[in-house]
Amino acid sequence: MENLVFTQLSIPEVRQLFRQELEQFFKALPCAPPKSAINAENLSTRQKTAKKLNISLPTLDDYTRRGIIRGYRVGRRVLYRPEDVEAALTEINTVKYQRA
Repeated sequence: MENLVFTQLSIPEVRQLFRQELEQFFKALPCAPPKSAINAENLSTRQKTAKKLNISLPTLDDYTRRGIIRGYRVGRRVLYRPEDVEAALTEINTVKYQRA
């Protein structure tokens, strides 16, 4: 635990100390890439994504609203990343012809 020392400081000195602490705090934070760093060249349109999954556009809209497939809005368009489409696909284990 740090020792506390009470002294009289002027307002400019308090501001300077506060500014230094904030600068140190923000320098220590990891830099995250901006959200706009998504490569727009790899994104697929709704039509291409629905055709790839062999589903209709209303079904794709429903999946997007329910959070099954993540979509990205660019203006009025909704685009999909291939990684998100692949992540939405899950394997189903069938038990057809299983004997007891």
